Amino acid sequence: MVLITEEMIKQFENMVEKINEQLKKTFENIHQGYQTENLVRFLKAQDGNVSNAYEMLIDCLSWRIENKIDDILANPNIPVEFYRLICNSQLVGMSGYSNDSYPVFTIGPGLNTLDKTSIDYYVQSHIQINEYQDRVILPRATKRLGRYRGTCIVIFDMTGLRLFAIYQIIKNLLIKNPKDLAFLEKEGGLASLVIIGIGGCGVVYKATLPRSNGLEIGIKKIPLPLNVEEPSQEESRLMNKRMRQIGSEIRTTSLIRHRNLLPLFAHMPRPDYHYLVYEYMKNGSPQDVLQQVSQERRELD
Repeated sequence: MVLITEEMIKQFENMVEKINEQLKKTFENIHQGYQTENLVRFLKAQDGNVSNAYEMLIDCLSWRIENKIDDILANPNIPVEFYRLICNSQLVGMSGYSNDSYPVFTIGPGLNTLDKTSIDYYVQSHIQINEYQDRVILPRATKRLGRYRGTCIVIFDMTGLRLFAIYQIIKNLLIKNPKDLAFLEKEGGLASLVIIGIGGCGVVYKATLPRSNGLEIGIKKIPLPLNVEEPSQEESRLMNKRMRQIGSEIRTTSLIRHRNLLPLFAHMPRPDYHYLVYEYMKNGSPQDVLQQVSQERRELD
């Protein structure tokens, strides 16, 4: 581990002094009056490289502002009904202090099937948990101990955890960057893909997600009616109908989690069409199964 020197800290502090007030405000919610100790954490994360530590800090603060993290405890933006479903499916709380006076925080996701609501809401819930640790538990521990305490012991009780739940998390984190789907924007990007379905809403293609170790995905391309400055009444009706269909599909696949429903990996809106990216159904669609049954080539379970 690189030794963090006073010179590094001073250089970092001088750089932080020049950031704008909005960034400073959200940084205050992080360091809770212990700025130097928190700057050291960023320096350690970047092996003492001050420039990289500064860039990491700015990215962190910008993300907090963009996602309104500073208000997440006062005004949690998870809908109440989903929040209760999440809370009822996992035990969360502080269970005491260790022998070294570290606060011990326990999370019990073991019985959580992650199918009560969208994965996004589970992630949001854990962001709230982390904020509660940093802004409530650790300041209390610091006051109790009489010196700065910036970390706590987190215990995850995995008893009863279902592998299916872990698999769902992994799959939903596979597309981390828009660049992962950049191949769709290239000229002829779809032309090389296999068409696996054509319906009233659009065409579905099969592809392999780059940098995913071979994960196969289904890409639904939904064209929009011709975009004109003065659309006719019929064109406006078709446009509104198509947008309602897209919105309904996104809401349904985002809020409902079930082992028999495909998760929505990504939504890419474009002026003339929309892309919806799903996990590939290797066993075909329900229509395929019913057709095979009608042709006596398959039996229903």
